[in-house]
Amino acid sequence: MRRFSLSLIFGVVLGFSSASGWAGAPTEIAPVETKLLLVGGGDRPEEAMKVFGGWAGGEQAKVLIIGWSSEIPETYFKTITDDLAKGGVTDTFASLRGPASKAERASFTKDFLAKLDQATAVFFAGGDQLKHMAVIDLPGIRAALEAKFALGIPFAGTSAGCAIMSKRMLTGSKTKPSETAKGLGLLPEGVLVDQHGRRAGREERVLEAMQADDLGKAFLIDENNSLAVVDGKEFTDYGPTWVKVYTMDEARKVHEEELHNLDRGNIQTGKVERHCAGLFR
Repeated sequence: MRRFSLSLIFGVVLGFSSASGWAGAPTEIAPVETKLLLVGGGDRPEEAMKVFGGWAGGEQAKVLIIGWSSEIPETYFKTITDDLAKGGVTDTFASLRGPASKAERASFTKDFLAKLDQATAVFFAGGDQLKHMAVIDLPGIRAALEAKFALGIPFAGTSAGCAIMSKRMLTGSKTKPSETAKGLGLLPEGVLVDQHGRRAGREERVLEAMQADDLGKAFLIDENNSLAVVDGKEFTDYGPTWVKVYTMDEARKVHEEELHNLDRGNIQTGKVERHCAGLFR
């Protein structure tokens, strides 16, 4: 199980420096590998959920499910919990709704941060990504989520919960399909993700947003499919349908590749390896 408290980590580092006579000396901290699961909506692929459950700690995992964007957060909580149980995760808990009024914000934030501190993984449900962001942008929430992710705690999101993982996210506007706004931003700079890939107009809005915001890479994840991203670089497709990868070259021409189950690649190098009969090519 991987549980980290920011105050505990800082205390250990400071205490070690003082006891060793190194106070004021630079302290080297080994880099932590980040883990992110992006689900395109619909059914969550069983293999992907098992991978996420393993990241979270398996039988020792404590997964926080966030339903702020949804009109039916209890349903999301149950179905995500059921999917995680197939991989051995039995301890899930939730923050289903954001504060109902300004007066509730302080108590909500205190309660949420206490839950976040206990979590070994975080899973954002679907709905309306702008509703997710309205809560994330409350004082203290974004910084806490970013810090948790930076400590190596795995995050996941489905549908709208997937969309927020871009630094510039598609808002889901019906009148301005390619409109973007600030997201939670756990993906690297210049990388866009969109979901429900089979729906009409999804590819067009991704390509328009890439040109408008000068984004070098985008992932369009189909329903019932997912993409696991490790350390902001290595990605693997999990699911029965597809993920499309768009890369813009120096001449601003966009190139497309389609991934299928277990295909993998690297965001930085652009290299993609195809999985076939247990081998990669």
